[in-house]
Formats: sequence, structure tokens, C-alpha cells
Amino acid sequence: DYSYQNQVDWMVDWLNANDFQDVTFFGQDWGGLIGLRIVAREPDRFTRVSVGNTGLPYPDISEEEIEEIKAFKESNIKLSLPFMAKQLDQMDSGKTHPALNFMYWQKYCWDTEDLPIGFMQSMVWDKRSVVSAVLNYFFILIGKYSASPFKSDTAKIYEAPFPDPSYKMGPRAMPSHVPTIPDQSLEEQRKAREFFSTWDKPFLSVFAGDDPVTNGIEQDVLEMCPNAKSAPHIGGGHFFQWKRPKELSEVIIKFIKEN
Repeated sequence: DYSYQNQVDWMVDWLNANDFQDVTFFGQDWGGLIGLRIVAREPDRFTRVSVGNTGLPYPDISEEEIEEIKAFKESNIKLSLPFMAKQLDQMDSGKTHPALNFMYWQKYCWDTEDLPIGFMQSMVWDKRSVVSAVLNYFFILIGKYSASPFKSDTAKIYEAPFPDPSYKMGPRAMPSHVPTIPDQSLEEQRKAREFFSTWDKPFLSVFAGDDPVTNGIEQDVLEMCPNAKSAPHIGGGHFFQWKRPKELSEVIIKFIKEN
């Protein structure tokens, strides 16, 4: 059972088994979802905390919106990759609850047996020709992306851990474990947020600022932890640790030296 709660429990066990002390934590995406909960469970092991493009979401959502999300995820609607991506790009628009956009990512990943992980990453990193993108997308449309002979080196790297689609269950399931609506993790999420309301050690919020999926989360992090300080946005999108490694490293190094 790779539930959100179990992942936290496993990492707490790992932390204690290795008896880590005086730890500086940095978390991005799932690193923050899991890591902040670990800090809340074992605070004496951590000296300072920094996060970016992540947080501890605690659903503030109406029953009508919850029912809409559940009905959508259980429906037979087939999503295309471009349409799903367009919905994610609108998460910070303020027009709808972010969970109503994120549900497209959750459904697309879960419903897509041969999730095109390499293609999605290559579109972020590579300067691909239109012809190459179209050829790869054809294999996605027929559900045979793993067999595409047109993958870039970047795509091949990201596909390497998955010899065939059966190995992609983890990436397919993970988005649905993000607590965008109330679930079994809600009480532990509440406890962790309550813990950070009184956190008195250094806490740095260092977000990209140009990631529509998490732009709205930074303010929630700052309100959750009144002791938190906000660093200037460094850009780089959702995976800014890869696109802005130098800038991010410099921010965290400065944070450590000054605290």
C-alpha cells in the first residue's frame, strides 16, 4: 500500500534507523508533502527547513466540488495529453478551485496505462521539432508509447526505469494520493499544519514563482508557518531544482550560513 500515510511512515522509520541529527531539510513537490510531515513527527532531528513548489494542502472545498471531482474521476471521459496540460496551466487562474483543475492530471495519469513519462519530460527539457513531437504523440494516441522509436535521449532516460507499462503503476497512482479533497490523511495533515504554526526554527519558502500548479501554495505555506520567510522567486517552473540548480543552491547555502 503506497498511500501517502505509509510513505511518511516509511521515511520516518528510515530517518530514525540512520539516526540523522542536525538536518537541513529541503523539499520540492512530493519531497515537501512527505518531508514536512516527517519534520513534524521528528522535529528534534531538524535544524532548519526550506521548501519550494510544495506544501501541506488541507482541502478547503465545498461538498458540491468534492462530488464533482469524484464523479469526474469515476467517469468514462477520455482525456488527451494537450487538454489535460491546458487544465493544469489554469490552476492559478482563480476561476475555479485548484482541485477542479488538478483532477485532470489525476485522472489522466490513472487512466493512461502507458503513461508517456519520457515524452512529457522531453517536452520540458528538449527543443524538439514539430515532426518529432507529432510522431511520438501518434504512439501515445494508440497506447503504445513505450514502443515509439522516435524518443529523444532525454525521453529514453526518463523511460529507463520502466521496462514496460506495468512498471508505471507508481507514477500513475501518485497524483491521486495528493490530498486535494478530504481523505484518510486529513487528520495527520491537520496535526502537521498545527505543528508548524508554532515552529520557531528557521523556515524558508523558496518558490519558482512561475509554476501554475503551485503558485497559489506559497501563501498557504507562509500562513501555515508564521515563522517562515519568503525568498525571491527564482523561476524555472515546477522542476526548478533541475532548471535553476545554481540559483536554488545559492539560496539554500545562504539560508544555512545565515541561520
